[in-house]
Amino acid sequence: MNKPNIVLRAPVFSQSGYGAHSRDIAISLWNSQKFNIAILPTQWGGSTNTADTIPVKDKEVLLFMCNNVIHKYVPFIFVHVGIPPEFTKVGNLNVGITAGLESNKIPKEWVDKCNLMDLVIVPSNFQRDVFKNSGVTTKIAVVEEGVDTSIFNNNPVNSDVFVYKLLDDLPCEKNLLGVGQWLQGGIGEDRKGIGLLLNLFVKTFENNKKVGLVLKTQISNNSSYDYYHVQQRIKSIKGNALYPKITLLHGNLTDEEMAIVYKHPKITGFVSLTSGEGWGRGIAEAVACDLPVAVTGWSGHMHFINPKYFNVIDFDLKPVSKGALSTGFFTPDMIWAYPNIEDAKKKIKDLIDNEEENRKKAKEAGEIFRKSFSKESTYSKLIDLFSNLSQSLISKSSLGNILTLDKV
Repeated sequence: MNKPNIVLRAPVFSQSGYGAHSRDIAISLWNSQKFNIAILPTQWGGSTNTADTIPVKDKEVLLFMCNNVIHKYVPFIFVHVGIPPEFTKVGNLNVGITAGLESNKIPKEWVDKCNLMDLVIVPSNFQRDVFKNSGVTTKIAVVEEGVDTSIFNNNPVNSDVFVYKLLDDLPCEKNLLGVGQWLQGGIGEDRKGIGLLLNLFVKTFENNKKVGLVLKTQISNNSSYDYYHVQQRIKSIKGNALYPKITLLHGNLTDEEMAIVYKHPKITGFVSLTSGEGWGRGIAEAVACDLPVAVTGWSGHMHFINPKYFNVIDFDLKPVSKGALSTGFFTPDMIWAYPNIEDAKKKIKDLIDNEEENRKKAKEAGEIFRKSFSKESTYSKLIDLFSNLSQSLISKSSLGNILTLDKV
């Protein structure tokens, strides 16, 4: 019996959240052995391509699917991973997969494009509700972005790896970790809150020689140009003060290397002062590695962040910052979260002052998370969804509703 055909348009080689999610989707569908898959690779913004850091086996499979041919005049499911304005009806059935928008609503253009699809898939209940409340009437399914728990877990790591040795050389025994792209906007305006985290850390631990901050960040890619400008941003906030120590990690790290960062004994806790997330991949990876977390208490990551185990930071919902406004994305009528500064200071200091208790709670939470949100558990939902869609595809094709790959 022929396998159902899927054409996947996605940034499978991009170093970005969308890139990692695209690879997970493609490999999960491939491993199910239930589908015939062809990939149309796309670029994601100005992000760096990561072919060199993708495991060899996965890269070979992805390249095979990129070269695979879905023959003309056969029915297929067209799947687009990206933002809704890019969604198009190409296949017999059309699916849009998106992380959504990190605010309380999505633009009308997004709504209209979503309503062209037969199915829209989002990663969290938060995003499902945002899409519905904004006017999306097509079917919406929630499929979480599963974490590879064979990598992101509480198992011991290899101390001979370069990244481990690099962190071993940190001058402070206790260090907080911030991870994420340093997006547009001034302090308190960039969505990931990188500038705010740096500013708050410098003020909270002024002249403190015992506590450091490790930032894994970039502005758009991993070029030396980008590295220089990240350094300039750090200097503009920190000034010439020697303490507290700030360590910048910039460049490609494999999943295995990132897991080492999360699990290194000198990394005391993970901090995110985000204004909003669709899912929060970095936060999820930290939780999977039993790392204590302090995070703004609003949006997609609250799908898996339980205040019982983590330092959830109070917030106010206000209009999206002017520095983050962008045509077709964030508009003045949208709101997102602003972490309460005093509560953020309190919750961040607690990660340092009560490390033992926080690690105990994080260990319990990590065990729960790995059972609920492993790749195997979450992407089984995706496979079931596409298996059911395939049955609909067979029904549609029997009515002669067949398009060709020429229209892709």
